[in-house]
Amino acid sequence: MIDLGQSARIPTQEDIAAVEKRIGASFDPAYREFIAHHNGARPDYNTCTVAPDNSCGIDQFLDIADIAGRMVLLADNVVSALFFPFAEGESSNCFMMRKDGTPGVWFYDHEMMGMEALTPVAPSLNAFLPMLLPRGTIAVTLKPGQVKSVWSDPDFVPVFHEK
Repeated sequence: MIDLGQSARIPTQEDIAAVEKRIGASFDPAYREFIAHHNGARPDYNTCTVAPDNSCGIDQFLDIADIAGRMVLLADNVVSALFFPFAEGESSNCFMMRKDGTPGVWFYDHEMMGMEALTPVAPSLNAFLPMLLPRGTIAVTLKPGQVKSVWSDPDFVPVFHEK
């Protein structure tokens, strides 16, 4: 398993209760334990298989204070009624958990909307975390047709060294 990083801020029980109330959730006990150590943490560069033909890494575990704002950015009322994001994936994707405290982790594909955007990944947070594996820069799997467009910063010029 990769290094999951350290909490940017350790939330108090009052902080947790306030976020749960604000988003209408009851956090899974495993998530409560997790945020005591990794709230807002940035894990090592990683990848996770989210479907046989798709993978995504986690850039950052959300600080619980940022969950409500991330839900607004999703602009997906169907999903936000039942799920909340707990981790930022690559390319604006995210990883979600159920608001009712039922264990499990789901991948949210930002290019889709509603329940079709969700893919179940693991039966619990504790089963999910070991699925985050170290990754090199070229180990990315995408579904055919998943990328609709690509933009490259014209000021970015990579330097390649010939051997």
